[in-house]
Amino acid sequence: MIDKIINDFNTSVSNAISRYAKEEGVENGQIQIVFTLKEGEVCYEVVKNFDTSVKKVTFLELLNVRFDFLFKGQFVPPYIQKTIQYYAETLGFNENNISIINCFTNGKVSVLLYHKRDFIEVIDLLKLADTLQTI
Repeated sequence: MIDKIINDFNTSVSNAISRYAKEEGVENGQIQIVFTLKEGEVCYEVVKNFDTSVKKVTFLELLNVRFDFLFKGQFVPPYIQKTIQYYAETLGFNENNISIINCFTNGKVSVLLYHKRDFIEVIDLLKLADTLQTI
């Protein structure tokens, strides 16, 4: 089950990156999708080359849908929130300074953890799922 969820996540992020790269007229590798927390709410931002904000988007815009018939919005944002809070607590950082950056690396989606502008680690989604289930 968790494999399907991770696969769906990677497909959704991949599709979003491809769509926004096309809109910007750049290669997929130049677009990133960034997840952050602001006042406990998950925020989504499209970024170019890791430093130029393209636009802030909603979860539905990220999925490119008008209605969330599959109810992904009930599961994904709380999971992202829990992930950011877990890393903030584990690493001793303020959760508002944690970013999860989704990007293309070697033709596949990579999920990267950042504190402010400093790279921390590549997130293994399967290992993370196991960790969060035990908390």
